[in-house]
Amino acid sequence: MDRRNATLYFSLLANIIFAFTIYFTLFQAVNKRMTMMQEPFLGNTSTFIPSVKGHSLNVSTNLPPTTKSINFTPVKLRFMKDSPAAKPCKGNIFMLLMINSAPRNYERRSSIRETWGKADIIRSALGNYVWRTIFIIGDGHSKKVNDEMNQEALKYGDMILADFGDDFRNLTYKTVLGMEWANAYCNVAKYFYKGDDDVMLNPFTLFPKLVFMEGKKLFMGNIMSGSEVVRVKNSRYYVSKEDVASSVYSDYCSGFAYVISMDVLQAMVAVVPKIRKIPIDDAYVGMLAKEVKIPVHWDRGFKPFGPIPSKKCEYNTVIAVHGILPTKQKSMMIEARKAFLTC
Repeated sequence: MDRRNATLYFSLLANIIFAFTIYFTLFQAVNKRMTMMQEPFLGNTSTFIPSVKGHSLNVSTNLPPTTKSINFTPVKLRFMKDSPAAKPCKGNIFMLLMINSAPRNYERRSSIRETWGKADIIRSALGNYVWRTIFIIGDGHSKKVNDEMNQEALKYGDMILADFGDDFRNLTYKTVLGMEWANAYCNVAKYFYKGDDDVMLNPFTLFPKLVFMEGKKLFMGNIMSGSEVVRVKNSRYYVSKEDVASSVYSDYCSGFAYVISMDVLQAMVAVVPKIRKIPIDDAYVGMLAKEVKIPVHWDRGFKPFGPIPSKKCEYNTVIAVHGILPTKQKSMMIEARKAFLTC
């Protein structure tokens, strides 16, 4: 090998080694940052406040019988008396996750805390962002249950306890309270996620998507289009013609999981007093979206009926899967992380 060829050979070899070193370093950094998603949740009581006594939001709580209109004059809604609650958001909050949960669903909340909802900071190759999770729950109709919720709220500091009954026909009040809380105490967040407590959320897919879409007005999820209004009076889904004159709802996102940009959420909250209240919470949010002229953005990553991905790389197409048992959350998160790093 002559000197010129030798020089070119060693120069090329040096560049290959340098490139491999950079790649390996970046891979280790991403791997280390993502590993935090599997570390145990550690509560920090120094970030909690003892109660939200004195704070109120403008939402009504007195639901009338199923067969009557529920469009009534809003009154001030108060949180459960002397209940512990999460502090208002501070700093660079990228996304607030507001999870509708039920009083007795401790295992579901625990599994979320230990997986995709557990950490304040989500690290990725794109930078550092705060990813905060809050559970919103109504009255458990039992002193024992309410006392247990208070202890849980005090321990973890990630719960909002409302003063209305935790019942199906109150879901709209739970959802609106979450939106009002976000607007009042976490409007520094760029995005608001509303979901149920039996959903597996994949931050490895959702996070990069939202970074890419940042700055756009957004109401994103699984679109429900042309859904008929139920007029059967003994149905839990009953809505009177007085509340919704049309026979079909305007387009909305299925309530198990959706994302709203903060500017859109603030616009929705502003028109809540104008829109007739109905007990179907996701359809009601769709009515708010129509009022503020925000179209629903469909994304195939929102899976209302599953299935759980059967192949690792399929997780890269999934944002949220509905109907997930607490025992499946951890294994699904591990597979989602592997897909993010290797597919």
